[in-house]
Amino acid sequence: MRVGARSIANEMHEWWARNERERLTQSTRLSAQDLELLERHCAGLSSKQIAAELNVSCDAVNSRFQRIIVRLGVRTRRAAATVAVKCGLLVL
Repeated sequence: MRVGARSIANEMHEWWARNERERLTQSTRLSAQDLELLERHCAGLSSKQIAAELNVSCDAVNSRFQRIIVRLGVRTRRAAATVAVKCGLLVL
């Protein structure tokens, strides 16, 4: 009985987490690419390294980070990453 209840609880939690991530992604207007940049930032990559991996310019990466920062209403990349993790948009 306990195993069944745990299984149901886990499924409900996963469902809720998925829906919450989707809602937050839509409300913050963050794209999959935005989340990818934040993930790479959390992994310790610099703008130059991210740009090289994505085959874009460093200016393009920095510009995208500025848009992310504005959308999340924070001042730094670190703060943006922290908000994304705390809100469940990023799972590290």
